[in-house]
Amino acid sequence: MENLNLKWRPFIDEMIYYWNKYFQHTAMKGFFAAGGTVLTMLFGDINASMQGFLILLAADYITGLTKASKKGQLSSWMSRKGWGKIATYSIVISLGHLVTQIGMAGMRDFVLLWAGATEAISILENCDELGVIIPDFLRERLLNTKENKFGEEIDK
Repeated sequence: MENLNLKWRPFIDEMIYYWNKYFQHTAMKGFFAAGGTVLTMLFGDINASMQGFLILLAADYITGLTKASKKGQLSSWMSRKGWGKIATYSIVISLGHLVTQIGMAGMRDFVLLWAGATEAISILENCDELGVIIPDFLRERLLNTKENKFGEEIDK
């Protein structure tokens, strides 16, 4: 293990040097400050509901990739569909934040909780298809919330 550290240490030191030099540049600081300001204006601050949603979104993405990989169905089309879902969430969360700013308190958090619940259901579906043991009460709730394209309940 020490040989590995000695081998990579000069490379890591050089990367750290250039990383620090890059981010000490005034233009980069301004760029990141402007980007952070725009993101805060669009989506609001990073509170507990936003953190929870982002964690659920990442978990859904990981479980979806794992499921597709296990089934041999990895494709760029499905990936684009997933990124489209993320873009849609971004628009809806941004609109929720705008409505909150106008005066309807809590709308962004409501949107985040709705999106988080949708992601949690998707995670349960992915885990179920991966063969992870899901408690019966969750499985029943999951089957009750699943709907096909026409809005009809799926047979149990």
